[in-house]
Amino acid sequence: MRGVLAPPWAPLWLPPGAFELNPSHPLAAGLIGFWPFQGSGKDYSIYNNTATFTASPGFSAGLLGPALSLNGSSQNAKAPAISAYQAANLTAVTMSCWFFPTAQQDGGLIVQNGSGAELYELRYDRSSSTVLNFVTDANGGVVAGSTGTPALNAWHHGLGVYDGAHMTVYLDGVAGTPQAATGGLTGSAQVMGFGNDPVNGAPWFAGSLANAMVYSRALSVQEITELYRSPFSTLRPVVQRQYYQGPQSVSSYVASQFLMAQ
Repeated sequence: MRGVLAPPWAPLWLPPGAFELNPSHPLAAGLIGFWPFQGSGKDYSIYNNTATFTASPGFSAGLLGPALSLNGSSQNAKAPAISAYQAANLTAVTMSCWFFPTAQQDGGLIVQNGSGAELYELRYDRSSSTVLNFVTDANGGVVAGSTGTPALNAWHHGLGVYDGAHMTVYLDGVAGTPQAATGGLTGSAQVMGFGNDPVNGAPWFAGSLANAMVYSRALSVQEITELYRSPFSTLRPVVQRQYYQGPQSVSSYVASQFLMAQ
């Protein structure tokens, strides 16, 4: 059975308001959506596109902390269209998400944006021998598959990257065979979908999702490895200040949680 790298971090709970995006971190560059799904649909990117939920999905303990739990038939999350997608054609894109599949379903969608020539998606697909696929319908349709099959009832890191020449899927840090692809991806005004097609409904994903991220650029191999090994590296604790009357005028503190060493 394929297993993930022994995590060098402890599960991290992100209490509301305790963490924020660190804009100076290299992996914050081009980040246009970041949904940890730790009890809410908060988007930690600068676009603040909070996701909403359909059919009241729950949150369960996960590898990274709380995770969005989906039943595979009616539950999903949707986020508003990202303004960066609606500009000129994207010449590169990266989609990343931690996922815990509990059932193999045809084309179970993990993350999707757009439809038709605008479509690009990361999906867990029973109909394919590689199972984890990164797909776009642009340029006649291209499917890039992973090397190996993610086991059921286990956490995996899935990432799809398009660099303007090739599409490649990374499963638990291991690259699949690149597939040739050229041209831009048409900017989409469609909502982002997590767990199913946000426009047409099916296909659905059964299991849990965490740390969904979308970039308007192609991450390098080194960055992909860092994202796999350090899933919280783009966040930093929020320094909060409390003000008092009297001699002790200002007291500041940092959120009690901490990030792994970067």
